[in-house]
Amino acid sequence: MKYLCTLFDFNYLPLGISLYESIRLHFGDFHLWVLAMDDKTCTFFKENSFDHVTVLSLSDIESEDVLVAKGNRTWQEYCWTLSPVLPSYVLAKNRGIDHITYLDSDIYFFSDVEPVYNEIGKYSVMIIPHRFPDRLKYLEANGIYNVQMVYFKRDEIGMKCLNRWREQ
Repeated sequence: MKYLCTLFDFNYLPLGISLYESIRLHFGDFHLWVLAMDDKTCTFFKENSFDHVTVLSLSDIESEDVLVAKGNRTWQEYCWTLSPVLPSYVLAKNRGIDHITYLDSDIYFFSDVEPVYNEIGKYSVMIIPHRFPDRLKYLEANGIYNVQMVYFKRDEIGMKCLNRWREQ
């Protein structure tokens, strides 16, 4: 079983649905938590059925520290801020799962992902650096890691890494 999470608002809904369809086609057994970033997205999911999906609203995950960040960031920056908050929340509320993979909503899988999970193997974390060419190094101001697909195992190293990311 693969445990996955993503977040998006109504503007990204078509991309989020495409992500879901690619997961359905290429992940085998999965469960996906979707953080609906606005009321329109929540309403869409209430009116439509998606197998193996749990929908969360902002009020589910907005702790006091998260709300402080919300007040001093742009919408895009706030979405980035929630990238580690969401997997932390899912793991905290679902003690029986042994890992979580955060996925950006604007990606699509074209083939079986099992080789990726086989590569992760016994490791606690999977994160991929951007590897910007020299002419684009200035983009590292937004972070040196690409968070499109980030994996954390529920073990000491995985949780330490996820908690550190969440606190940044």
